[in-house]
Amino acid sequence: MLEPPSASEKSTSRDLLGTSLKTAGCALFAIVTVLVVLPCMPFAGIALDVYNSNRERERLLHATDHRALLAASRKLIRDCAGQSITDPAHDPRVPQIIRNLGPSSLYISDVEVIAELHGGFDHYGFIAFKEGTPPEERSGKLIDGLYYYSE
Repeated sequence: MLEPPSASEKSTSRDLLGTSLKTAGCALFAIVTVLVVLPCMPFAGIALDVYNSNRERERLLHATDHRALLAASRKLIRDCAGQSITDPAHDPRVPQIIRNLGPSSLYISDVEVIAELHGGFDHYGFIAFKEGTPPEERSGKLIDGLYYYSE
């Protein structure tokens, strides 16, 4: 005849069942993470890029002294005409007000500076003209001689 399980056997059986459920829960969590969370990771990078881009754009448009930016840009035209500066953050020729905006590159001709502040899909920056250059009809005018562009 079969004897009913003892209290210690029941306890061991419950412990095994609890351990099995915990293991199954961990496995399910791991599977959900791999199938749902990891494929979404590239979108987190895009969202962060959009956030930073909007913050940098706001700084250029609303928190920058445009007259000082234009004066610094005109100094670059005088000192560096015909050059491209591909690492403005570390180039001592670039005035601090421009470096603070975080440009990725500067293109300097004898009449203008084009500063690329954000590349990729959200491409924008500013264009500063040499003093005495006739004003052009274009949108994005910040002050006379300084324009915002977005592509």
